[in-house]
Amino acid sequence: MESKCAGCLQVLPNKEKITCKLCKKTYDIQCANITITHFNKVMTVAQKNSWNCQTCKCKIPKTGNINTPIRAPIESQPTDSEENNVTLRKLPTNSNLDISSFQDLSVLGDTQYLEDKETPLSTTKGVLTLENLSEMIILRLRENNQSIIAEIQNTIQIEINKAIAKMREDIDRKTDSLFKENEQRLEDIEIINKKIEKLNIENEKLRNEIKGLNNQKTAKHLTCTESNCKKIVLYGFPEHYKEPDYDQQYRLIDLCREKLNIDLTGFNVISELDLQLF
Repeated sequence: MESKCAGCLQVLPNKEKITCKLCKKTYDIQCANITITHFNKVMTVAQKNSWNCQTCKCKIPKTGNINTPIRAPIESQPTDSEENNVTLRKLPTNSNLDISSFQDLSVLGDTQYLEDKETPLSTTKGVLTLENLSEMIILRLRENNQSIIAEIQNTIQIEINKAIAKMREDIDRKTDSLFKENEQRLEDIEIINKKIEKLNIENEKLRNEIKGLNNQKTAKHLTCTESNCKKIVLYGFPEHYKEPDYDQQYRLIDLCREKLNIDLTGFNVISELDLQLF
């Protein structure tokens, strides 16, 4: 069964948790009012093991506050020693007291002269206590400021590192995309160059073929003589027995109109075109 936080009753994380030394209850660092930076970098193992929750801190009796700056500290009772048995007297305020009377007083018993300094001593102790308190407050504020500054610097550094990592990923992604596009363009250019080379070969081949055809046409060209310009040879034309030339001419005209789509009406086909029938 998973352990839960004693404060928010949520499941505790694996690392960011702390246990009270007195009640043995476990809290997450949010409920313990501890920042993650302070928990991981500032607190030692001994501090984590001696940590007390707020509930247990409230149950601990407070120390006496009798020696405050306003109240004078209680002096301890004098012990029975040789020095404490000495009687202390104040200096007389009578200005008419001469030296002889002072000497007479000094020989009365084992007495010593002491000025009244109780009030200045109390005041001095109070001032020293206030100064110490002020120094402690300044020291605590300085430590707190240093901790806050360190935490802010750490947070800023983390955000800067995240931004740099993201920028680096974007640059790498765009660089890879441009590299792939460049590779694709190079492949397309290579394909186009191959096509151009192939077309050049085919073009040269066609030029050679055209040149060969022109040579063949020149070699087979026949010059027409004057006697062969109007000669037509017709094979397979049927001839009728004793058919007059007039009827034969009309049959030739009809045949040319039907087969060749040529109208020879008005021409003497046999005589003018030098028609030969076979």
